[in-house]
Amino acid sequence: MLGALTLLLVVLAAAPLAVDVAIGDGVMPGSVLYPVERFGEWERVGIAWIMAGEPGRADVMLRLAEERLNETVYCLRNGMPERAARCMEEWGRLMNVTMNIALRRNCTVLAERVRNATMRHLAVLESLRGTLPASARAGLERAISVCERGSSVSAAVLEEVRRRCGSAG
Repeated sequence: MLGALTLLLVVLAAAPLAVDVAIGDGVMPGSVLYPVERFGEWERVGIAWIMAGEPGRADVMLRLAEERLNETVYCLRNGMPERAARCMEEWGRLMNVTMNIALRRNCTVLAERVRNATMRHLAVLESLRGTLPASARAGLERAISVCERGSSVSAAVLEEVRRRCGSAG
């Protein structure tokens, strides 16, 4: 009986990760599988942290931030500005954690990756100006504002890490 219960718990814990891996990045907000995919993502973060420490965790979190950006764009294009705002809030949290890891570890490479990602993400959002319906424009401007703050912070983080490590560029 205890073995069967243990097996059931393992299967239930692994199912979201398996679904996340199987369906990839194709599940968007509004889908019935979206909560399952999100749970699987956090399992990936945990596994990366266990297997590779903070650098592995940061790598997965940067990829998840990219997914949140893609979801933000999807939500804005499909009339879901509230969900777009939630995706960008999550984007901000992911980027903040990743920047904190770069600071704690004095990791110039990670700080540069975060900086490059924020600049690329900002360019993606700005490219949407003039292409969205009027109902999505306020949501786009909120998303751009969040991304601009992230970009400013990432520049400061990169500068601080470079200062600590004595590398000018």
